[in-house]
Amino acid sequence: TTVPDSNPQSVIIMSRNEHEHEQEERNPTTRLRNPTTIYKTGVTNIMKPFGVALISHDENAKCYNQLFTSINALAVQEFNQPCLINHVMADGALGITSSQQTVFPHSRRMMCWFHMIQKCRLHRNLVTKEQWVSIDADIHAVQLSFSDDVFNRGIDLLIQKWSATPATKKFSDYFVDQWITKLPYWYEGAAFGKPSTNNGCESMNAIIKQKYTLRNKLHLSAFLPKMEQMLTDWSEASISSPFATATSISPDMELHAYKWSVSINRSDILHWFNTFYVVPSSTTTITPSVWLDLYRSGQWASFDDFVAWQTSCWLVSPLTSCTCPIGLKQYTCKHSVGLGIVFNLYQVTDKTRCEPLGKRKGKGRPKKVRTALLL
Repeated sequence: TTVPDSNPQSVIIMSRNEHEHEQEERNPTTRLRNPTTIYKTGVTNIMKPFGVALISHDENAKCYNQLFTSINALAVQEFNQPCLINHVMADGALGITSSQQTVFPHSRRMMCWFHMIQKCRLHRNLVTKEQWVSIDADIHAVQLSFSDDVFNRGIDLLIQKWSATPATKKFSDYFVDQWITKLPYWYEGAAFGKPSTNNGCESMNAIIKQKYTLRNKLHLSAFLPKMEQMLTDWSEASISSPFATATSISPDMELHAYKWSVSINRSDILHWFNTFYVVPSSTTTITPSVWLDLYRSGQWASFDDFVAWQTSCWLVSPLTSCTCPIGLKQYTCKHSVGLGIVFNLYQVTDKTRCEPLGKRKGKGRPKKVRTALLL
């Protein structure tokens, strides 16, 4: 069993091929054709943003080969060494996949979770409405797998569950072909602690259209000054709002964590190894020790048993990570912060301590209800 390491380099790409975002635009014919916006985390723990515009008629593999080669050139220029890419995040564009296998063959081709589930929903007509409700819940459950081992075992049990119902065979065959064989890395544990969608690039694309191009096609003579303006604005913004090197803890999160740290039974906190602990969830059906034994063995009788196990306990590293849904999606949660409070790794503010931990019963018996004033 492996616990994902920290801080791998990654590339997140937004292509314009068959995007649900663009299909829903009011005027898709005026979308910006050329730029592909990328975000790259640098080597040697240095964070730098790069905006790369591809002037091309089509987003094929050759186009992305040029993009990835340019990334390597930028890495040599800025860091004096080639760029080591561990993850490439994008939608299901075939050109990106082909180019990644050519230029960065040792990187993991991540599939955007948003695009993946949207594509699955487009195929829900392969099953009945009642069956789709269950299938959709199953896909969301297995997407929360926090490691490769957990996902591989969970997906095997899921396919067994679907195969037992002949009516779901068509959807099961589609799912296996697209999301297990071709693009299997759409679950949280595929790049633990990293984004599972390319929504950041999508939102940047929306800003480009709304603020700079106004959703119009631009000639090259008009496009290049816009690019220069965008890069200038982004550079100035990076000075006033630099990259965050750690996840911030909001006052609300601190309050929830403080309440959890007070209410948790410390005998239920099971130390596994190093800084990793197993804590029970609010809906637990098994003890942390049983949960850990099942995690090590991977012996679940059915997919429903797998889901019950998955939601019974959380694997937590104080102030670092947690396998609960909020911890996986938002990178901080009441469990990781709460364990930091329990182990005196995090100091709670006085304001949080003064917050009521619930309605307390006053002294004496309750007062009798008084008769209303009659006029």
